[in-house]
Amino acid sequence: MFLSKTERFITKTLSCLFVYIGLMLEFKVQVYDVNGKLVLNQTINGKTSIDASSLNEGVYNISLQSNEGVVNKKLVIVR
Repeated sequence: MFLSKTERFITKTLSCLFVYIGLMLEFKVQVYDVNGKLVLNQTINGKTSIDASSLNEGVYNISLQSNEGVVNKKLVIVR
């Protein structure tokens, strides 16, 4: 299962999220605000940058989903 066999990195800058997943699987990246509202939705493959400039300061939940499973992470944006 990819959850235990791959490296997952999420790096934040002021306007981008850099996501690196050590497998070349297609992943759906979904970002939810604290109220559970979907604020960003993108499909990625391996390594990519995601424009997060539209996200306000706050706490978000990131969900990485593939046919192998799901990984959830917390993201805090402070500008």
